[in-house]
Amino acid sequence: MVRAALAGLSTRDRAIVLVALVTGLRRSELAALRWADV
Repeated sequence: MVRAALAGLSTRDRAIVLVALVTGLRRSELAALRWADV
């Protein structure tokens, strides 16, 4: 089910969703991420 949902997303959006799923970050934490944090 997750793969089907990810298939319809752009590359950028897919990356954001995958980071959220893998890390458990909240939306606000994802929005605040900077390259220095990665």
